Amino acid sequence: MFDFIKAIVPNSAFEALYNCHGSDLVAVHTEGVLKYETKKYLNFTFRRYPSNRVIMYGSIHYFSNDGFHNHDLFDVKRCEKAFGQLVSKLGISLSDVEILRLEYGINITTNWNPDLFLDGLKLHKRERFKNAYISPRFLMPKGNFRLVGHSEYEVKAYNKSAQFNLKHNVLRIEIKAKNKRYLKSVTKQNIRTLDDLFNGVVIKLLANDILQKIKDMIVVDLSVNRSRLTDKQEAERDSYLSMDYWQDKLSKHRNTYLKSKKRLVKFNESLGSNIQDLVYRDAKKALIDMGCIKKGVHFHSLSIV
Repeated sequence: MFDFIKAIVPNSAFEALYNCHGSDLVAVHTEGVLKYETKKYLNFTFRRYPSNRVIMYGSIHYFSNDGFHNHDLFDVKRCEKAFGQLVSKLGISLSDVEILRLEYGINITTNWNPDLFLDGLKLHKRERFKNAYISPRFLMPKGNFRLVGHSEYEVKAYNKSAQFNLKHNVLRIEIKAKNKRYLKSVTKQNIRTLDDLFNGVVIKLLANDILQKIKDMIVVDLSVNRSRLTDKQEAERDSYLSMDYWQDKLSKHRNTYLKSKKRLVKFNESLGSNIQDLVYRDAKKALIDMGCIKKGVHFHSLSIV
């Protein structure tokens, strides 16, 4: 469930890295003055400043797979175990890791090309999805990476099967909490350290947040081939695909945008294959399989409008 994390750890954790297999210590200077020191352990980077403040960042999902990939199903038990192994290597505890930023999401296995969903992504809560890169290392042009930014969080969606040249289709939906305030707004609890994450209530509410973000998206269904559309359906779908259409609705009264969103949902359903609803249902199943929510759980707060 969890992936990238940026956190503050004790100085003793940096010292413990000398006993771990990893990269050599690198000292960065500016005009002869030490700026910071860095050391790596698998895919995690540790940066120590002259004040002895140590920042750790990296993917716990990659870490659990010895730094090779993060395209499999990463359930709650595996995640907690991986964090436990990491802090054990550092000689600290989960309560010593103060969260600054955190990503959580799901890898959804589909029987259709994830690009059919990604290419139809237009907006999330009135903000536009944009094509973007994660970093040169991950070769994200292959992953059809989409990102929308808000003040305290980001929503990401991309083709993980294309990213890793997998034989099966995997769609990644991910939320990046930019600060602890956002985690608190979602869970209604004071999330400060890793130790605060692993309880059933927090996990369930973060899972709910993923599902709600899917519901809040504007998605044009591209799973139905153009050859199966009438001229009227093709013209209507093309209008929904145009950002000019949505910019026009956003510039008017809020109800205009909401009515247009409802019309799009009805249009997608009229095609007989609502891909947004399919992603939502597959995401919920994946979250059940990951142990984040229980089968049969219904979230009354979810709404397509």
